[in-house]
Amino acid sequence: MKINVFLAHFDDAVGYDLEILDPEATVQDYLDALNLFQETHVASCRGCDGCCWERIPLTSLDVVKYLAQPEITSRLPGNASPLTSFIHQFCHVWGKGPVVDIMLKQEKNGACVFLDPDEKICRLHPSRSFVCQTFICLPHGERAGQLRDILLNIGEDDLVHRYLREAQEKRETPVIHGDHGASPSLTDYPATPFSEKQAYTEVKIKNVVPEKLWKQLYVHPGF
Repeated sequence: MKINVFLAHFDDAVGYDLEILDPEATVQDYLDALNLFQETHVASCRGCDGCCWERIPLTSLDVVKYLAQPEITSRLPGNASPLTSFIHQFCHVWGKGPVVDIMLKQEKNGACVFLDPDEKICRLHPSRSFVCQTFICLPHGERAGQLRDILLNIGEDDLVHRYLREAQEKRETPVIHGDHGASPSLTDYPATPFSEKQAYTEVKIKNVVPEKLWKQLYVHPGF
């Protein structure tokens, strides 16, 4: 076990916190630990679609994972970039000035495009996005919240980086569905620790988080 997610008692509630036990722990180790904690201590989300009506931002590696699913690839044109095609078909891109936000598309009733309304569960539940996997219906410790926010934000920025880079390489204007005076530039979205990676197993947490937060998260052997 490289990451320990455990029950924690706060002033007025029981929630969760976490600690990193191995300096080589990856983002996938983090996701696995959270999923195990949820399976053990929290009711199954099957049959509960409470959070499937909210904004669902994506990371670059979320899209890579979705693109490994035949249900997705069978619906994409074969003569275009898979990443850009996925974004055009399954996402909503919002932009204002240099800021770009890429999230899963919502149906007219507000439901996530991947929600099965009858079963009340994601059609691609095993491959669901980072933000969905890390949302647990419990309060969390400060360091746990900071880790989630940092990983999500960097992953989001890398998705925008890849999207803008592909548009630049093709000499095309990136599609912005919700255009509020968007003027994004690739220089606003430099490479990140997620860049060129193809899976969360390739991203080590220590290479992503600030040193101060790492010292709060990492539990040295023997302590």
